[in-house]
Amino acid sequence: MSIAISDEMRKCLDERQKKKFAAIRKEAIYDRELRIPVRGAQIRCLEYAPRENGQKLPVIFDMHGGGFTNGYPEENDLMCRQMCDRLQARVFSIDYRLAPEFPYPEGQLDVYETIRYFAAHEDAFQIRADRMITIGHSAGANYALTAAMRACEEHTFSLRGIILDYPPLDMVTPAKDKFYTEGCIPMELSDLFNACYCLPEQAGEPFCSPTFAPDELLRCLPPVTILPCEIDSLRDEAEQFALRLARLGVEVTLRRYVGLSHAFNLNYDLPASQESIDMMVRQAGKYLQ
Repeated sequence: MSIAISDEMRKCLDERQKKKFAAIRKEAIYDRELRIPVRGAQIRCLEYAPRENGQKLPVIFDMHGGGFTNGYPEENDLMCRQMCDRLQARVFSIDYRLAPEFPYPEGQLDVYETIRYFAAHEDAFQIRADRMITIGHSAGANYALTAAMRACEEHTFSLRGIILDYPPLDMVTPAKDKFYTEGCIPMELSDLFNACYCLPEQAGEPFCSPTFAPDELLRCLPPVTILPCEIDSLRDEAEQFALRLARLGVEVTLRRYVGLSHAFNLNYDLPASQESIDMMVRQAGKYLQ
């Protein structure tokens, strides 16, 4: 069931998606495109595979950002390629379906069920189901985390680690009540994303807003790396979540990117972008050992 939005909201989302498509590298650097069956759909995944390696390998699942409403896995091409080549791991970038046509929990379930399918067919995909991690950016970080939470609750697969790159974790608190300074995501845009993603009565559900997840569900998580940006309205909820996980006994690595704003690492011309990728590679390598 889709969420109804106004023509003005639809125009805003369409314009953002067009801009993102125009910015995608035209020369593909992934190795193949897969279609993974989930409930009533085939989810597109981009695979990045190490050269001349036919062995079963550790696996990284990457989820792009875009406020749950826009974005493409190709946006993360360069970082996925680096993670693949530097860690000798298979990387699958998941093209989950987007709100408002596919609102909560549809895109989230796309990610969870896709990972579950890979884990159940490790020989076919030449992966090690005992060496899997998720990495997500912005909205994709929410999905990287909630996939792990669902796996804990349903006992379907296990992850060695989770990397959350500037994650949105609280869909309840309106943008006007969150941290804001020049350079943050505009408040009206944040509210638009939330309105397209979930109904008000759903916002406080643990799998929508992990901020409100019960302790017993969070305690079962694998090690987590959380990477907020200083100039980001999502900063405080990410850091508070990291502290909560630490109090619950979950291994947590927290690094704030000082002086940088949301999604800075998609600007590959910034030296800080490569530093961010290096950080994610280090943490991923640690988890996949």
